[in-house]
Amino acid sequence: MGLLFFSYLFVAVFVFDVFCLKFYTRRAYALLANIALVSGVASFFLSLSLTAVLYGKMNIQAFLFKIALIFFTHASYLFSDMAYQLPYFKKNKRFFLCNTTIHLFGILIIIFGMGPFKWNVLVSFKFYQNYLFSSVSGIVLYAALFFLIIPCVTFATLVKKAFMMKSIAYRQQLLFLAGAVALGFITWVIILFLFAVFPWVFVFFPLGGVFIVLFSQWAFASTGIVSFKEVVFALSRFVLCTVGFSCTAGYISVFWVHRFSTLDMQFVFGFFIVYALFALRDYAFDACSVFFGEIADSGQKLAAELQALDYTAKPAQVLRTFMDTLRMRIACRGLTFLLADEAGVFKTVYSDFEEMATHEMEHQSLQYFFNQDVLMIRKSDPVIDHARQAIRTDILHFFDITHAQMIVLIREAQKLIGCLCFGMKNNGVEYSNHDQHVLEKLYSHFVLVSYYLQNIAKQDVVITVDKELKMSHQIIESIQRKRDFIQDASVEVDSIAYSAHQLGGDFVDFIKLSEKRYLLVIGDVSGKGLAASMSMVILKSVLSTFLRGLCLEETAVFTTFIEKINRFIKDNLPCGTFFAGVFCILDLATHTLYYANCGIPLMSMYVASYKNVVEIQGEGRVLGFVKDVMPFLRVRKVQLGQGDVVVFSTDGMVEVQNLQRERFGNERVDRILQESHGLPVSQITRTIYARLCEFMARDMQDDVTVLAIKCLGPR
Repeated sequence: MGLLFFSYLFVAVFVFDVFCLKFYTRRAYALLANIALVSGVASFFLSLSLTAVLYGKMNIQAFLFKIALIFFTHASYLFSDMAYQLPYFKKNKRFFLCNTTIHLFGILIIIFGMGPFKWNVLVSFKFYQNYLFSSVSGIVLYAALFFLIIPCVTFATLVKKAFMMKSIAYRQQLLFLAGAVALGFITWVIILFLFAVFPWVFVFFPLGGVFIVLFSQWAFASTGIVSFKEVVFALSRFVLCTVGFSCTAGYISVFWVHRFSTLDMQFVFGFFIVYALFALRDYAFDACSVFFGEIADSGQKLAAELQALDYTAKPAQVLRTFMDTLRMRIACRGLTFLLADEAGVFKTVYSDFEEMATHEMEHQSLQYFFNQDVLMIRKSDPVIDHARQAIRTDILHFFDITHAQMIVLIREAQKLIGCLCFGMKNNGVEYSNHDQHVLEKLYSHFVLVSYYLQNIAKQDVVITVDKELKMSHQIIESIQRKRDFIQDASVEVDSIAYSAHQLGGDFVDFIKLSEKRYLLVIGDVSGKGLAASMSMVILKSVLSTFLRGLCLEETAVFTTFIEKINRFIKDNLPCGTFFAGVFCILDLATHTLYYANCGIPLMSMYVASYKNVVEIQGEGRVLGFVKDVMPFLRVRKVQLGQGDVVVFSTDGMVEVQNLQRERFGNERVDRILQESHGLPVSQITRTIYARLCEFMARDMQDDVTVLAIKCLGPR
């Protein structure tokens, strides 16, 4: 009965894979779905045949077994045909005739050379066969042809085509497919070897097909370029630090147990030996990292050099230093930097290829980039990614005219402000997943340089640079003022923001969702000065990007939106960047405030009907601290009545201390709100700030941001 379980399990795997593949539209997935479907039918008839034998239904067993083999033969035909057509899906009449002839010959072997098989408790399964030739039986001929020869020929065909490809992306895909065939071939060789001794293992023949289908699906899904250096590093680390360590530890443990008979000696010396082995393992790991170029830390040196750029120098020198640093550390042959002016025209501000071209925003490839929620795109992506094949020609033309192999898209809110184009790498290979990961970590530096160059070109804002390489305070303020102000007779909304060091990470944003719904965000990005300001600018710009296509009518969508913000902070902003704030949806039609606390320390509400102030913030987890913040998100709501006032504030308000080291605290804010609730909302925020300044009696040491909402309409 255990054999029946595994037999039907293979059927379930094939059926499930067919169901998954139907969600994809690429032609390769459609062909692979047909192969999986036919293989599943073959496994099903094989299972029925096995069931018939075990339950003594010998009259239909031979027929079911032959049907199963015919379907397996058909699956082999489909895969061979697909392998020959890849990657351009071009058919060849000669191959079609040859492939059809071979597999028709296989069906003839099944019909005339295959007999039934029977089950006996003493001898397990016994297969009856017909000899087609003097010394060659049908089973042997079929197994040699379809489990050995055809897989080897298919493997050789894929490898040959891979090394004839100019595109590294296609070459990698074909090599992955060849690896899938090799895995299936090895599985069948092992099963054939065991079959001579244990006939019951024939039940596991579908396992080779399972491996081929699943790994082929993975090969089609792999669009990134895998670096050879990364592969060598990973394999070397695994062999040296995992396999080698495990074998050594096991051998020494066995030796030590036989050497000492007492448990005390075994424990004491065993502890020191294991400790020494761990130390040796760490040393080997470090040596392996150094030998292969410290792949894990390759982006840190580049980030440090970009952080050290001297923005007090002339703009041309700043740009030259920036581009030279990128070219040297990324090891590419050249770069092109495009920036957009106010008319939406992209102009080349720097190019190593002696071309100073302009590109209209209506250019189809740039419009495509603008509509995609991606930070960067490789030249290989439109080649092997079906979703981009509709405009592949236009995208590749844009790559050609900019001499680019990788393009980083620099965004600000709902606008694409620049493109940083990386040319061919010095070693001639395409950009790998590791290269893309390094560039993603440097994204904040790209945004910083883009703003710097844009404002140098406009010359309408004076750029000041202090010891933290600060950008102009006017630039940050102008970005802060870009919000959808709420104008409604039923509510008053006001905010104030004061930076202790001219530049900071606090910000407030209002985004109009519909005529009667607004998204309100107030928060504090960790850090000080330029680093916090640029992280704030980037975070503010992605809010509108992530809102595109979402309807925040449901709590699940609201939390999904916040989860996307959290992942962006965790994956793209500098390590250690956190956001403490709150996301609110203000519904003016119902005077309802929905909010999700993400670590804001103060949310106080004056309730007019009770004539009292209550704190409503509850618990909240800051964003950027954990990768999966969804379990910690809670969406709450309050109904605003006439005269109700809600006040939000960042930690710069409640945690500040005076000369006596007393905290300003939530209680003082609550008392001020209790006293001033009858004032216009703009006076409420300024009263709170004035009381804070009186309390401090010295310069501010942290940024202070306050947001207040007052309901004027009926409940």
